[in-house]
Amino acid sequence: MQGDVPGPIQALILQAVNEVLDTSTVRLAVINDRIPGTVFGLLLLVSAVSLAVAAHNAGLNGSINRWRMSAFSLILAALTLVIVDFDRGQHGFIRVSLQPLEVVIKDLESQMDSAEPRFD
Repeated sequence: MQGDVPGPIQALILQAVNEVLDTSTVRLAVINDRIPGTVFGLLLLVSAVSLAVAAHNAGLNGSINRWRMSAFSLILAALTLVIVDFDRGQHGFIRVSLQPLEVVIKDLESQMDSAEPRFD
């Protein structure tokens, strides 16, 4: 049966299949890879130390600007949440969409349904 398909077309099909497999591997790696616990711990440590230094500085000055300290705390918390959210591709606010993969599958299924079967 391979003799029926010209060599250049076989090469293009092989290249397309390889690209699909490579893309699938990258997609699974993005979904399944996680931030190591030590990096997450370091992120929390840096956040805590930053807040402690800001509070210490406010104590040395004898006054605290509540708006500035609140804004700093909220921004630090939001940044930490975004980093953790990026780490979890299928959960949270930022999600890896499966729509492009579903569109490709539907397109391939429709092309297979419309193709005429060959009986040689």
